Amino acid sequence: MILVTGAGGFVGSSLCRRLLAQGERVAGLWHRDHRRLNQIVEFSGFHLVQGDIREPESWLRTLPEPVDTVLHLATQPPTPGDASLSMGEADAERTTNVEGTAALLQAMAAHVDRWIVTSSMSVYDFLRPQYLPVDEAHPTAPQQAYGYEKLRAEELFSAAADRGLRSISLRLAGLFGPGREAGVVSAFLRRALEGEPIEIPTNRGVDILHVEDAVTALCLAYECLDTVCPQPGHRLLNIGRGQEITLEQLAQLACVSADRQVEIHNKGTGDTFYMDISAAIDDLGFAPSPLAQGLDDVVSWMRSGEEVVV
Repeated sequence: MILVTGAGGFVGSSLCRRLLAQGERVAGLWHRDHRRLNQIVEFSGFHLVQGDIREPESWLRTLPEPVDTVLHLATQPPTPGDASLSMGEADAERTTNVEGTAALLQAMAAHVDRWIVTSSMSVYDFLRPQYLPVDEAHPTAPQQAYGYEKLRAEELFSAAADRGLRSISLRLAGLFGPGREAGVVSAFLRRALEGEPIEIPTNRGVDILHVEDAVTALCLAYECLDTVCPQPGHRLLNIGRGQEITLEQLAQLACVSADRQVEIHNKGTGDTFYMDISAAIDDLGFAPSPLAQGLDDVVSWMRSGEEVVV
């Protein structure tokens, strides 16, 4: 059985659906909300578990069978005050990403040696990279608490190799897709659909990732883990589009997908960030889907009026 933590989240719910479609048995751990799982809760092979990764002893005994692989997606996203915290500065209210991961590892590492983990491009300085494209050897320099926490979580898995763990951390680019209102993609598409001008304060080059591409990368990592990590160890892999797109270009594509032409106000030029995904291509066979297809998916969702789950 596969344990998916953060199963009720934006990526986790899609991952559970994909794994079940592939015939896997899945235990989905959710904490605060499982509405995204309502359509699959009755699927054969799916077991829904409520719990907090910071307190694994309260829910581990409810798992119906032994777990052979953990896909660890449970996370505490950035908060509005996050950017004010310098690298290494503690926030007593943010304990899921580091302390929670440590608790989960301590509770399960003796029984499960296969782990796939979602990390983030936020472990890099994604505003001022030292070189482009940013590969996994690029210096890490988180600019907010969230990025620092993700880097610390990576370090926990690296250290766990001494206990026999094999793990892969996927450093995901900025996510978008149906069901997600946050982010520049949703903002641009919403403005275009409503016939409102798109405002770009700084025309940066960015790296973005459709949710289903993130799910594909996770499934590929699960399938390839024994090959990528034949011995105890921890691998880092960037997962993005592998090429930049400027915000102005993204706004133009948003107009095409929305089938509406609106004014685009570009007020300045900024730095560029995008990741080198050649290791993921070589080791996992990963390939991102066409960007236009992903934007069309979001437009269809927006026009459907489906409920937004925060």
